[in-house]
Amino acid sequence: MNTFTLRIQIISVVVSLLMLAYIARLIMKGKLREEYAIFWVVCTLVLVFFSFWRNGLDVVSSLLGVSRLECIPTSCISRLSSYCCSTAADPT
Repeated sequence: MNTFTLRIQIISVVVSLLMLAYIARLIMKGKLREEYAIFWVVCTLVLVFFSFWRNGLDVVSSLLGVSRLECIPTSCISRLSSYCCSTAADPT
C-alpha cells in the first residue's frame, strides 16, 4: 500500500469517527430525534466499517453485480425501473 492510499484511508477513518461523535453529541443534546438517530448511526457505522476495510466496497459491488464502472448506470436504471413498475402496479 503506498502512502497516498494510506493517507486517504486515515483521513476517511478520522472523518467518519468525527461524524459519529457529532451524531452522538446531537443525540445527547436532544437535537436529533430517535427515529432519525438510528438511521444516522447505522449509516455512520457503515462508513466507519468501509473506512477500515478498503476492499469492502469492491466485495459489495461485485455481490450486487456492479463491479465494473460501465455497468453501474445500466444496473441502476434497471433496478430503478423495476422498483417503479412494482410500486405502480401495487395501489396500496
